[in-house]
Amino acid sequence: MKNKLIVLALSVCLTLAVVSHAMADTTPRSYQDLFEEIVNLVKEHFYNPDQIIKDFPAIQATYRSQLAHVSSQKEFSSLVNKMLHELKASHTYYLTPDDYEYYQLGALFSNIPQIGSLFHGQEVLYPSVGVLTLTLGERVFIAYVLDGSVAEKAGLLKGDEILSVNGKPYTPIASLRSSIKKDVTFKMRRQGNCS
Repeated sequence: MKNKLIVLALSVCLTLAVVSHAMADTTPRSYQDLFEEIVNLVKEHFYNPDQIIKDFPAIQATYRSQLAHVSSQKEFSSLVNKMLHELKASHTYYLTPDDYEYYQLGALFSNIPQIGSLFHGQEVLYPSVGVLTLTLGERVFIAYVLDGSVAEKAGLLKGDEILSVNGKPYTPIASLRSSIKKDVTFKMRRQGNCS
């Protein structure tokens, strides 16, 4: 099968995990301040204090020096996650309200007061058409289509590439945040072998 471009209009529905609750803390902070807060949290809570004493000063210094080149939340998240990856510990990751996992973990741990307060004690929801995606470089692919979702009913498949949503580059959550209960147009590329 040749590559196909597909344009679909899908209704955004809420699945799993209300964005307005998660966005409650809108106080602007500098990337430098946020970086220092993350560094302090790692120093205080990382499971291996010996590794933090031995390795983390050099790691954080390397990434702190790169902060001047950061101009977007996406770049900041990437920088912080590269730094955390150097600790070589699973489940150590920086998540934001633009990440699926932020809501999925929020839902799992909402009974912890600090987590529940991020969502004002309400159900943890996020806008979705029922796909989970994987970003490879600048390209975004569907990694999973949820059973019974709007995406499944529209015929989206694992392996489909999302080219745009409403004419703009796709980013999980952010592309759908302003379209709850509205139609959105996905432009897709279907590869020959999607399974």
